[in-house]
Amino acid sequence: MRTEVLEVADEILGETAPDGMLDRATYEAFVLALAKIIKDITGIRFGRLTAVRMVEERARRQVQWLCRCDCGAETIVVGANLRNGHTRSCGCLQREAAAVTGAESLRKRRGIVPERRAA
Repeated sequence: MRTEVLEVADEILGETAPDGMLDRATYEAFVLALAKIIKDITGIRFGRLTAVRMVEERARRQVQWLCRCDCGAETIVVGANLRNGHTRSCGCLQREAAAVTGAESLRKRRGIVPERRAA
């Protein structure tokens, strides 16, 4: 893997370190560190979302992913938010939870007591 990453980096940046700013060892270490940071999560499920592909545009230097939700919608999500569980759906999960909460609230305001579920 090390040689593959370095070959790609050389194609992009040239055969030597850019403008001599970094020595070769530092340059190689930097490229390998970048390869570890950007993880390929294509096809992995995160809650209701499945990562489809990495999006070229980056917000605040964070990798973004095009994801498909179980409801069929597609959304772009920052990869870190997928991995840490902050984003689990396209927004449909929040809408469903709000609908349930709103219905329960309405029942309480009207004096209708919901049935208790058996434990």
